[in-house]
Amino acid sequence: GSLDRDVQKLNNRKTKTMLVGTAKKTKKAPPMELELRGQPLEQCPTVKLLGLHIDQDLTWDNHTTHTVKKCNRSLAQVGRVKELLPRRQRIAIVNALIIPHIDYCCPVWGNTTQNNIRRLQVVQNRAARLALGCDRDTHVDTMLKTLGWLTIRDRIQQKSLATFKRIMLTKQTTVLYNKITFQSETHRYQTRSAGMIRLPKPKSNSQKRRFLYRMAQEWNNTA
Repeated sequence: GSLDRDVQKLNNRKTKTMLVGTAKKTKKAPPMELELRGQPLEQCPTVKLLGLHIDQDLTWDNHTTHTVKKCNRSLAQVGRVKELLPRRQRIAIVNALIIPHIDYCCPVWGNTTQNNIRRLQVVQNRAARLALGCDRDTHVDTMLKTLGWLTIRDRIQQKSLATFKRIMLTKQTTVLYNKITFQSETHRYQTRSAGMIRLPKPKSNSQKRRFLYRMAQEWNNTA
């Protein structure tokens, strides 16, 4: 069948396995020991997929570390020639080299820890100082306002809401849209909350940080 044909296309050397779950459960879980065409597949704690570094505990620590290193390398290069660049060019270069890395797939990893958000904010603050040529006494809020930048947390919120609204309007991302239940689907009568999304009761804080739960809350707040 089609599944067999898809399996035949897989490359044993490039195919890896990963067990995804909470840190507590993944540490206790035994190795999966999966095979493909009689050959064992390597089980990895992290994997890079389309530029996104995914770890088995979904903490996004590894992705944050790679993003911070990549941004710091770019900032160091710009810093070497900052005296030769006019302010407008510095701003343009920093916007091109740093912001896309920070924004990339942020609706996916946006539920990361506060520590990772802080690490990224430190990078953004450094980028702002370099772009504007400000000293350490200049307040971060002043620099962000001058550049028209949002904080890391607000950037994630903005990008996530835009993605969620696109899902709601187009209904094209069926994997996510089919998980959404409206209040009108659970009540026979029309109420003011008919257009609101029914939120399941979260069993843990990690569930509260999930993309659909966070965005459904925001959707209901603006409904």
